[in-house]
Amino acid sequence: MRKSLVIAAAALSLLGACTQKAKTVEREDVIAAISKTEEAQTAAIGRNDLNGAVAVFAEDATLYTPGMPPAIGREAIKAVNERVLKDPALNIVIDEASRKFWISANGDLATTTYTSAWTHTDAISGKPVTERLVSQTTWERQADGTWQNVSDLNAIYPVVPAEVK
Repeated sequence: MRKSLVIAAAALSLLGACTQKAKTVEREDVIAAISKTEEAQTAAIGRNDLNGAVAVFAEDATLYTPGMPPAIGREAIKAVNERVLKDPALNIVIDEASRKFWISANGDLATTTYTSAWTHTDAISGKPVTERLVSQTTWERQADGTWQNVSDLNAIYPVVPAEVK
């Protein structure tokens, strides 16, 4: 009897190790899938492809963009992106070293964060300005295995005066 319990415990231990390995692989698969989706969106923005830029958003997603009210729903997000893509100064440079991923235990939700340099035309001066942004996006896995952006929050890092540092 004792030998059977030891064998059963060993088998469960091995199964647990295999399950942990599977979760690690799944985490890497999730990161790869979301990264591919983000890269496609970034490429679409670079081409001024409005439909490609908004294709990653869920129908009921919310986009928070500095200086604008929240855009709720894909059509509202499309309107914001249409205005942003018309800006001749638009340039976004993502700091890849800042990118982080959090993935839910069941792998159906994920959050990404990163910082970037966002160049755009200042509404007051009409001149190009570059601001540092922090972006946090919540992704939801769809039934077909693809990922959609359900909430995209972008905020400007405040400039800290030298005397405060």
